[in-house]
Amino acid sequence: MSDGTAGAIRKRHAWVAIGLSLLAPGLGQMYCGTLVRGLVCILAWGLSVLILPWLIVQFSPMPSLLFAMILLTAILAIPLIALLDAYRLVKRTRRDYTLKEYNHMLVYVLIFFIATGSVIGFALQVRNSYMEAYIVPARSMCPTIALNDRVLGNKQCYREEDPQRGDIVVFRPLVNRKFRYIKRVVAVAGDTVEMRDNELYVNGDKLAREKITEGKAGTIYYEDNGRRQYKIQLTPSQDTPMTESSDASSSTDFEPLTVPPHHCFVLGDNRNSSFDSRAFGCVPLATIIARVDYLYWPARDWSRFGRIH
Repeated sequence: MSDGTAGAIRKRHAWVAIGLSLLAPGLGQMYCGTLVRGLVCILAWGLSVLILPWLIVQFSPMPSLLFAMILLTAILAIPLIALLDAYRLVKRTRRDYTLKEYNHMLVYVLIFFIATGSVIGFALQVRNSYMEAYIVPARSMCPTIALNDRVLGNKQCYREEDPQRGDIVVFRPLVNRKFRYIKRVVAVAGDTVEMRDNELYVNGDKLAREKITEGKAGTIYYEDNGRRQYKIQLTPSQDTPMTESSDASSSTDFEPLTVPPHHCFVLGDNRNSSFDSRAFGCVPLATIIARVDYLYWPARDWSRFGRIH
């Protein structure tokens, strides 16, 4: 990859430009003698890692199509544009190209480490402050979120408001701070919540339920809590055991309970196989990490990709 001494004449090769572009957008442009163009590509690549997730968080929840467009832009658009541009530059560069001072392997390596280090730094900033990806290792949120689904959590949404009924949240339970749980908020501070005969009551009102399917996976309903409709699963099949034996509630019904201030009550959508507030009580808002808005890598089928309800 070393081009030799500055001032020497060397032909530019497409495979080298493409290889450098795959390492870091902008290196292919530098290889073809357009230093400023390459630096602009590198800067745009780094900023996209920071800005596009910020857009997802700021306008969340957004339609699945818009979410997919922003996600693809963050992952593919700038690297692909930079690669195609580098290939086009190679074809336009004279065969007797005169090497510049920066056309050297050590410079490419240095720029590569600076660029990737910046991108990693931006990504860590996004993860810590804006958005984090999670793998779901249990079936307690089926059918909304399946085993091994990959989801995105919004870490900014509760800075100025509290969780609302229907939100899916990630939190660290006080009973086991080493793990992060993902459940749905069914009641907030001041609400009275109870379950009788497998029916959920909030403030004395039974949540409306509509059966949508019944089969091998169990009986699935739409449940309406007054804010949004969401799917819940009851009577799961025997061939879909929980990943963790502790993540199962021994009883579905519970007595009336008033949610204290600065707390919420959470349940898994897979009500018969969920370790939730029925076992460990109300969840302090201070332990909530994020709200889950999007499914970005469905374990089962891509019809479930995008915004989660």
